[in-house]
Amino acid sequence: MADRMEFKLPEVDQNYLNNTYPNWEALFNSQSPSEHWVLIHNYELPAGYQVPTATVGLLIPAGYPRDQIDMAYFDPPLSITTQPKQPNALTLRALDGKSFQQWSRHRTKTPWRPFKDNINSHLAYVDSWLNKEAGAQ
Repeated sequence: MADRMEFKLPEVDQNYLNNTYPNWEALFNSQSPSEHWVLIHNYELPAGYQVPTATVGLLIPAGYPRDQIDMAYFDPPLSITTQPKQPNALTLRALDGKSFQQWSRHRTKTPWRPFKDNINSHLAYVDSWLNKEAGAQ
């Protein structure tokens, strides 16, 4: 496990992350201390991106797990090598001394299920749009 555990996640999330992504951190944003972030290092990306792995950041809302996790943030910023046109709705956001690329993707067809959805289900959602953007689906 990574060094920074500045807040505690629900046990189901801790167990999932420890077993699947042992190099993760839970931290407060130093520029906005009310923001709780999970950083998952060495997150595997689908084929078609310029790097095989990245750090993915998840902004954990104060009301989680009742309130949804939204979007995902990547360091390094991602580009797609298999598509001439890059995805829309990408911006940069300072986090942890780096520029993370915010992928503005929101749940429309599959709404968040309070107390049922979690980091695991959100990452499955992230994987689905990463694959779609790279042309893998």
